[in-house]
Amino acid sequence: MTIYLTGSGNFINTGQQLGKPGGEGTVFHIYGQPHMVVKIYHDKNINRVRQAKVRAMVANKPRQRTALDRRTGIRVPVLAWPEDVVIQENGEVCGFTMRAVDMTQAAEIHNIESSYAREARPWTKELELGLRSYIARNLCFLVSQIHSVGAIIGDFNERNILVSRNLIVCMIDCDSMQVSDSQKYYPCTVFQNGFIAPELIGKNLNTTRRRVSSDYFNLAIHIYCLLLDRHPFRNGIYMGSGEKPNNGTLAQHGQWRGRARGGILKIEKNQIDPRELLPKSMIILFERAFQLGVIDPDLRPSADEWEAELRKFIGDWKPRRQ
Repeated sequence: MTIYLTGSGNFINTGQQLGKPGGEGTVFHIYGQPHMVVKIYHDKNINRVRQAKVRAMVANKPRQRTALDRRTGIRVPVLAWPEDVVIQENGEVCGFTMRAVDMTQAAEIHNIESSYAREARPWTKELELGLRSYIARNLCFLVSQIHSVGAIIGDFNERNILVSRNLIVCMIDCDSMQVSDSQKYYPCTVFQNGFIAPELIGKNLNTTRRRVSSDYFNLAIHIYCLLLDRHPFRNGIYMGSGEKPNNGTLAQHGQWRGRARGGILKIEKNQIDPRELLPKSMIILFERAFQLGVIDPDLRPSADEWEAELRKFIGDWKPRRQ
């Protein structure tokens, strides 16, 4: 047990370690606070920039960091956002407190974005298109909340987005996001392969200031995966010459699975063409995200646009007859 002082002047006692230590730090339960945990950075990761970044996140929190679970009537976290800084004896910020996320009842989003992976759990197996659309809508709302405080997610790691069996979406590892204060910005220096906007490929992410439009590209990929069980660049039958280019090269040329004119990624046999399953208005959003957005990233649909479209789709959706 270790005692720490928080930025608000309270003392906390660390309890049992939660999972294995990560690359940046270790998460512990907090005695007497069952709904809170604390992340303590490894000594090698404590520096002035990280301390300033955590302080900036605590000072500028998204308004809605919890959501009401309508089945239980309990508010549950949707963002593992830093709630308060944790200070060690020398006065340095060594970590932060955050709301505890029940990961035992959740699935990482990549286990829902594939029909094969959904078979692993009884509750995910039952997630037909209408329910997956609801998850996509909830993801859009979460992205919008993060953007409301000027933060950029940056790393849309599939393991950092959790979905509960009640379809609530939660993001963890929020301290990797790009945030800013009145003095400077603190970049997101990491990314997940298959989830990086074309304009960022090859850039030095340690010195690159991401824009909200790059998040919109990654959001569109997750929506595509949720609705269609396929990745827009990883999947599809390559119809071009030579070997199939990697995901990034395809994205840089606007070549996505389902592109109509000039497309080189054909829909696989026994798979439904997106244009047969989804309304034209939604296909247009994908075209803006994956094609027009290559020319001008500002043309990509926002999280709010996607949320409005998904709300309409959920209302109109009827199960497909076999």
